[in-house]
This record gives sequence, structure tokens and C-alpha cells, in this order.
Amino acid sequence: MMYLKVHDDVCRLLCHRGLRLLVCCLVILFSISCNGQTLTSAATWGPCVQDSNCQLPDCFCANNTDGPQAVPKKIRPQIVVLSFNDAVNERNFPYYKQMLGAGWKNSNGCPVGLTLFVPDAWTNYTQVKELWLAGAEIAAFSKSGYGQTIYYYNTTTRDILVEEIGGQKDNFVKKAKIPPESIRGYRMPHFIAGGDEMFNVLSDHGYDYDSSLLITRPSLLTPPSWPATLDYKWPFVCKQGRCPVSNHSVWEIPVNMLLDLNETFECQYIDACTNAPTTEEGAFQLLWRNFLPYYRNRTPFVLNMRATWLNTDFQRTAFHRLVYSFLDSPEVYIVTMSQLVDWMKNATRIEDIQTFDPWLCPQRVLYQAASNVGVNSVLLFVTSFMSLAWFIK
Repeated sequence: MMYLKVHDDVCRLLCHRGLRLLVCCLVILFSISCNGQTLTSAATWGPCVQDSNCQLPDCFCANNTDGPQAVPKKIRPQIVVLSFNDAVNERNFPYYKQMLGAGWKNSNGCPVGLTLFVPDAWTNYTQVKELWLAGAEIAAFSKSGYGQTIYYYNTTTRDILVEEIGGQKDNFVKKAKIPPESIRGYRMPHFIAGGDEMFNVLSDHGYDYDSSLLITRPSLLTPPSWPATLDYKWPFVCKQGRCPVSNHSVWEIPVNMLLDLNETFECQYIDACTNAPTTEEGAFQLLWRNFLPYYRNRTPFVLNMRATWLNTDFQRTAFHRLVYSFLDSPEVYIVTMSQLVDWMKNATRIEDIQTFDPWLCPQRVLYQAASNVGVNSVLLFVTSFMSLAWFIK
């Protein structure tokens, strides 16, 4: 093995994501030493230090609980993401449609966002298309969704991941006519961590972010984690599945665990909490208490739930109370996960949100495959030519 000593400034340049290919080539040929520390292709390049060896917009440390320092917390927007998992069909479509059509708007005058993680099984793609056109973000929940077991997702091969991840993106494009570049996010069912192979497949199929990795929070006093990149080793324990150990270009929006009403047990979804509320006030307090630790530091609050929680009248009323509490606060913005990633890459002050392009009101056009456009054009030309020939004759 040849060894190559590199100056500190050059190291920082090489470690920049834009030169990842060069780094990979050098790692294969040499063992690169930066100040005595050997760099390898695995994400074990020492501790991640924000704004030192990790800089936005391309890198954000997973161990950072303070947020982007370019925008102090007092002038940051409080980001809220409403995230739902499961097939879109008649069981939940009315709820989503009502939320998108309720006239709920952020302080910049644009409608609030929803992020829906949708599988293939039991999904109505006509309804998916309607929700996307109405402003919802559609993200992949694998093709199989809850139709497969925890064991299945824990033992996936690359071929299975390609089918589950790439195949579901193809479904959205073909069946719902959503442009492929608009399918940016993925979540593995049961919050299984799919290891390096999952992140490789996500990158290969043009995904920008994943939201599958759980982070334990034994107390509401535990600072919640921010979205991060995987340029450095993931610093948390993966309770389910396999943690990534190599560096990846995909962002991770972690699933910070919620606490139940008695603040005793953790829960992945608000609808999966032990000590479930029995009144509207109890349901509201469950939501509000989990939100407050995020608000104190202006950390993005991602509320993960399944629409079945809204089947109960008092819980649905409590959820609406929470949303209206957010809308009454001009610093709170309810956006999609993709818009959260866009803000992380370009942290923007509240006063400048009115002109922050990724958060402007969406203008959406359905996807039309280029090949279809070409075929239609040829058919139109041939038809016109035949008509002209008939007329001359």
C-alpha cells in the first residue's frame, strides 16, 4: 500500500462532496493521511465538526443539536413537517384532501405541506395524483409497504431493494404521472435501517433523502436531532436493521422518538403511543408536549403518524387544534420534508422566507414521458401528411 501525505487545506477540499469521485479513486490507490489520520472509503474519518470539516450546503453533522449557525435560532423559522405513512385509498384520502383544501396557509401565503409515504399495495394512484396536484409531497414507502414482515426488510438483498425503492418510484411516474424528480424521499416500513446497500440504491435512483433511522429520546429534555448528511459515521445506535457505515450523499431526516402522555414510553408514531389519551385535551397535550422541546431550540419538528389516528373524533379535533396553534404563530411554517432539506442546504431567516424559492407556492404539471411525446408528434405529422395528400389528390 502506498501512503500519501496531504496538506490540511487540500484534505478539506478533497473531502468536499463535489470531489467524491476523486476521493474514491485516491482511496483505492493510496492510503490518504491528513495530519496523521488515515482516510478510508468508510465514513470513519474522525469526529464530524460542523463548519470545520463539514460545511453546508453539502454536509451537516448528525451529532449537531444546535442547527445551522448562519441563522441564529431567534430568527429561524420553526419548521413543522406533517408526515403520514400508508397506502392512499378511501380510508384516508378524505382526510388528506380536507387538510389540503382547508385553506391552511403559512405566513408567506402559501398552503401548508403534507408528506405522504406511500407503498404500492392497496394504493389508488388516481387519488395519489390528485393529492400531489393539490400540494402534497409523495414519497416512497417501498412497493410492499406493510405487506411484508420486519424479517423481510431486515434481510433485503440489493435486488430486492432495487425493486422496492426504484420500483415504487417508477409506479408514481407511470401510474400517477408524477415527474421523477419530484419523488425525493423514502422511508423503509417498520423504520428498518437498511444499511449501506439501502443508501446506495437510494442514491442510484435519484432520491435526496431518507427518513428511516430512529433516534431514541428517553426524556423530553433530551435535545432532538437535526436532519444530517452521512459524510461521517452515523453516531447513533440502530435498534432495527443495519446502520450505514460508509459515506453517502443522501440526507437523513431522523425519526426522533416521541414520548407518551405520561412521558414514560417512547413511540415511533403518535398513534402508537402507550398510555393513549382518552379525551380531546389529553390528545392535544400529547401533541403539544412533544412539540415544545423542538420549539425551544427551533429544531424542525417532524410529526409521524398514520391517518387511522384521525378516525377518532376527539383526536382529529386535537390535531386540528395543534395545526391552528401553528398557523397562529407567524414563525411556524408547515412544510414538506423536501422543503425541509432545501432549507437545510440554504438556511434562511424568517424575514427572507417570503422570497425563499423552495417554499413558494407550488406550481405542478403532470409528467409526460418524452417517448410518448415523440410518438404523438410522429403520429400528428403522419396524419397531417396523409390529410394533405388526400386533399391534393
